[in-house]
Amino acid sequence: MYLLGYIPKDDRLYLGDKELNIVSYSLLVSVLEYQTAVMRRDFGMADKVLPTIPKEQRTRVAHFLEKQVRKYSKTPFLFFKSNCSLLNVTSFKNRKYTVVLLKW
Repeated sequence: MYLLGYIPKDDRLYLGDKELNIVSYSLLVSVLEYQTAVMRRDFGMADKVLPTIPKEQRTRVAHFLEKQVRKYSKTPFLFFKSNCSLLNVTSFKNRKYTVVLLKW
């Protein structure tokens, strides 16, 4: 596959192969910026980018966050809608949980 280009107004990435088949993929820059900020652990920037992500893409973002929590946490995790940050809390029967707070 060869990269042909990206059209920002369509949010589409275009690729082509040797047989001249063209394939396009949806690529939202705001989602990419958010994921990059989270991977860099720059949660201040992630908080700024999150409101620019369309509501129909928020499930995709939630799945990404869930994978990040599983990757970096050895404790069970809980999701709450509030504010986008990660924290560890000790609660019920002294079990440790990783809590992900999401601001929609």
